[in-house]
Amino acid sequence: MRLPNLDDAKAFIEEGRKAKEAQMSEHEKKERELADREAKAEAREKAAEARERAANRRAILVGLGASGDDLEDAAALLRVPDDADEAVLQEAADKLRDPTTRTLRCRGSRPRPCP
Repeated sequence: MRLPNLDDAKAFIEEGRKAKEAQMSEHEKKERELADREAKAEAREKAAEARERAANRRAILVGLGASGDDLEDAAALLRVPDDADEAVLQEAADKLRDPTTRTLRCRGSRPRPCP
């Protein structure tokens, strides 16, 4: 391609640069959108894992006879790492039981026999 003068050549180069910038900006925009979607998906996954952990803990406590406010109290007292398996959860829940009455020891609750 032959351009008649220097100004036309400069204008042609500038148009090419602007087009490349627009494409790059579009590419960067898509990358940013992808990163945002991945971050949101990761946040949803972490929230789902937290709900699953809470449900597992409550299920074990219900199995020991906790319900209502006692269940909430026992869940608050249960201290285990987030990555604890079922055996660790069960052991920690068993520690909440009073060995003499085999009831869950939760603040402000009436002792009830554990199954």
